[in-house]
Amino acid sequence: MQKIKIILIISFIILSTNVFSQSEIWKINGTKIITDTLLVDTSNYVLYKNKRNKTKYISKDDVFSVSQNNQTIVFYIPDTIQDSFTVEQMQAYLQGKHDGYKHKSPLFFSGGVLVGLSTPIVFPIAGLSGGFIAIPPALYTVGIGIPKIKEKNIKVPSEYKNDENYILGYQTAAKKRRITNTIIGSVVGLAVGVSVSYFVIGY
Repeated sequence: MQKIKIILIISFIILSTNVFSQSEIWKINGTKIITDTLLVDTSNYVLYKNKRNKTKYISKDDVFSVSQNNQTIVFYIPDTIQDSFTVEQMQAYLQGKHDGYKHKSPLFFSGGVLVGLSTPIVFPIAGLSGGFIAIPPALYTVGIGIPKIKEKNIKVPSEYKNDENYILGYQTAAKKRRITNTIIGSVVGLAVGVSVSYFVIGY
């Protein structure tokens, strides 16, 4: 396996000297990679150079498609046994996820900070054990993750108007970002709250 990777990287370095057009890699998780140098080999890897000019490789199982020199190769194969997306449906779903990752949710970060900050201060006043201070932020995060992103709050591109697969992808990614922001805010708030409670208030 290691020998195969070395051979691929050598081939990639040789090829990269002759490739100048910008290429695009769509990953199954909805993220997009733009690169000036790309190699699609006959094995199980897609190789590219990142912004730091370092050679990276991705398993084809994690890639939906690659586009290079106005040509697109789709690696995604619908599962005929399970009720999976068609290629067109998956493309819309991934575009939705890609856009959903950009969904702004600053209030959820602020809410996480507020809950995390107040818990270590309020618990001692209420006579509650400090060993349970992580419970309110956890419950808050779970509560944030339950509701869907409303469709009216999604700016849908004209080509995906009324496309339920795009909407689903957007909602999935936007909810993930919302939960991530809440968790980060809660951790920051807890750290500050514990410090204030211990060093300032003296609990």
